[in-house]
Amino acid sequence: MDQLRIEGAIARPLALDAARLADLPGQIADVAELVPGRSGRGVRVASLLALAEPHPDATTATLISGDGRFAAEAPLDTVRTGIVVYRLGDGPLPSELGGPLRFLLVDAQDCAPDGKPSACSNVKQLSAIRIEAPRG
Repeated sequence: MDQLRIEGAIARPLALDAARLADLPGQIADVAELVPGRSGRGVRVASLLALAEPHPDATTATLISGDGRFAAEAPLDTVRTGIVVYRLGDGPLPSELGGPLRFLLVDAQDCAPDGKPSACSNVKQLSAIRIEAPRG
């Protein structure tokens, strides 16, 4: 089963499969209500971060795809408002829709200074969220 890892500058590293994601608070029965044109069941990233407990100085999150070919960095506060989609109907989110896990932002403009949606608003095949604090 595919898992989502939460790692980095956090108190509690996590590895969550779809069943564990489904048990968390912050469930969204149909992400289409928040992200038009998308569908599936998801959970708010804020619920994941509440479990992981980012360090107080953490400011950034890197979203990493399962194939290792894509990673997007974004402000932690922006990522916190996102959704991890993990189901479609009674089954897993299919790969042709970015599954088994997909990251979506409710307001993609939050992720780009020029107001245009950026790559971080929609990471397919999400495998990890790495929380980072400034170095120094």
